[in-house]
Amino acid sequence: TCPDPIVTRANSQVALTPAVTSAGPVSCAWSVVSRPSTASGAFSMPMSCAGTNYFADVVGTHVVSLTASDGLGGVSSCTTPITITPNGDLWIELTWDQPNDLDLHLLHPMAGAPSAVGSWGNSMWDCNYRQPMPMWGLPQQNPTLDRDDTMGRGPENIRIDRPQSGLAYTI
Repeated sequence: TCPDPIVTRANSQVALTPAVTSAGPVSCAWSVVSRPSTASGAFSMPMSCAGTNYFADVVGTHVVSLTASDGLGGVSSCTTPITITPNGDLWIELTWDQPNDLDLHLLHPMAGAPSAVGSWGNSMWDCNYRQPMPMWGLPQQNPTLDRDDTMGRGPENIRIDRPQSGLAYTI
């Protein structure tokens, strides 16, 4: 029996504990049935009948499966949907389709005009790989670059738990 449906936050480990019973030896295999195309979450122990962890990386629905086989030819499979939700009130997620290094930036309005070259990379007002946790206000108003994928397909994400109201941020 697979775990019940799970709802969790992005960038978290999800514990998957099945109920596997058999009169004899049993082998198990965890697999991904479906997930967002740029997701790359993996199982900590993909062959464990006792359970595994799955890294919930990209927002969306991930469906995982457990297949158990006994030595007598009996096979049973079940699935668990995992719904991954964003962290914070403002969540920006970047994914792409070719292995490469793209960089996510979030500009505070104090950075200057987005068309101005000096606005991008401004260490105080640009949240990016060089400045992943700038101080823009109260702790819950500060952005955080939670993930920076340097040679994959993402995701990269920036979040602000409680963004300042009335501000227009630039991505």
